[in-house]
Amino acid sequence: MSSPTSKVNKSAALIAAVVQNDVDSLKYFSNCTDWYKIDNPEDGNSLLQIGIIYQKKEVCDYLLSLPDFPLDHENNDHLTALGLALRGKGEFCDHISYELIKRGASLPSVDTVSFRDGFTLLHHALEKSLVKVSKLLMELGYDVNALTSKQLSPLCCCLDACYIDEIEEELVAALLYYGADPTIGTIYGCSTFEFAVKFSSFSVEESLFYYTFDQYTWVDIDFEVLLTLANKRSPFFHETVQRTNVILGNSPMTYYHPLFLIDVEYLDLLIKNCGDAIAQVFAEVKFTVYEMSSFYEPTFLRNLDFLLGSDLRHDTINFIVMFSHIFYSYFLVAVKHGESMIVENVYYLLSYGLRLNESHLEAFYKQYGYGELLKIALHMDIEKTDSKQYSNNSLLVFLYDVNMTLEKYLQDSSPYYPPQNLYELLPYFVHSKLHLLCQHEGIVNADVWLSRPTVPLLLELARNVFRSYFIETFNIRSAKQFYTLINVLPISPVHKKIITYETELY
Repeated sequence: MSSPTSKVNKSAALIAAVVQNDVDSLKYFSNCTDWYKIDNPEDGNSLLQIGIIYQKKEVCDYLLSLPDFPLDHENNDHLTALGLALRGKGEFCDHISYELIKRGASLPSVDTVSFRDGFTLLHHALEKSLVKVSKLLMELGYDVNALTSKQLSPLCCCLDACYIDEIEEELVAALLYYGADPTIGTIYGCSTFEFAVKFSSFSVEESLFYYTFDQYTWVDIDFEVLLTLANKRSPFFHETVQRTNVILGNSPMTYYHPLFLIDVEYLDLLIKNCGDAIAQVFAEVKFTVYEMSSFYEPTFLRNLDFLLGSDLRHDTINFIVMFSHIFYSYFLVAVKHGESMIVENVYYLLSYGLRLNESHLEAFYKQYGYGELLKIALHMDIEKTDSKQYSNNSLLVFLYDVNMTLEKYLQDSSPYYPPQNLYELLPYFVHSKLHLLCQHEGIVNADVWLSRPTVPLLLELARNVFRSYFIETFNIRSAKQFYTLINVLPISPVHKKIITYETELY
């Protein structure tokens, strides 16, 4: 009879061999009686359970090859080797769990391996992405349509849990083969096909499409899914859009942006089959500056032009007019585009009823100065706003308010006082109070003052007199009237630029 000390030494040596994945050392003890039935006295784990904990594949495979190894031995936590393996994830746990089940290990209660309410072992294996185990459980007859307490089917569980396309594709194919019902909705309120379109691979999308649609079936589909199919140029888009009851279940902003990204071919089919949905989106959409990225896409004007030529023309025009009030923010943000592109867009949108207001002038001036874009705006009807934002730029006040004079602008009682950015006026005016204010603010250095005249040039006086006479004679009340009439005067472009402050005098 062996002594207690020798038993302890043998146990320690066997456990060490398992931890070190040393199969040869285990074989060394093979002539000892029941050597493989030794367990760790501290936690009750068998050699196989220790191998599973440390993920030692060669040792575990060797122990499983022994004909009478106690597969259902329970440790101090009442967990078998299969229970331990099923708690893990990855290729090792999948392999060991599969081998244990194939060799007849008792399937544990799901409560011992999963903490999810109402899960079956199949739900659990799918959530852990245990491919071999999941397929084996399907072969053994586990219900592929069993629902958890949250109405989660195995198919939905698989779609929600798998993060590797190849694994998801294999498991979805197996579930459908064994009779999983794809019409059982997900916990997110969408069908399995809708979920796959947005989050899964093409292969999964394809499988669920053919299990969801047939020539006699009409399916409720959220408009976002159709837009996603169009954006991906999915080969299933054409069939789906023609056999769909469109649902608008999200915010209009969810649908607005993709409409201006998809190819015209897909937009055309959406207009023909889902025109009412698009019209509703246009009627209900509300913007903030952070939700306007579509305006900067190169496809924006292309799709807008197509919509204006379609049956949704009136809805599109109303949509254009509706977003006029945020044009200010749009141009402040659109810094990555050149002025020529913005000018083209402005011409296009103005032709369909886009409105401009005073705040837009500030945006144009801040972005591009006294350039082509601002000149276009000054020829348009400008809506009044309560905001005085444009008054932060001194020259812009004179460009927009054609009745403004320097004396009026510099009055203490002026709504613009104290004036902002006075240095902008120095190239156009010589005036004692203007000089004093600029000197007080330290806007320019002393050398500049020495080089400036102390009295206005005759050219400045002539310009001021002409503007006053011209405005009074023709009863001009707006910038649009002023610049339109100036353009038709039979005078040289040089004089026109002086009159409109385009030419600096100093």
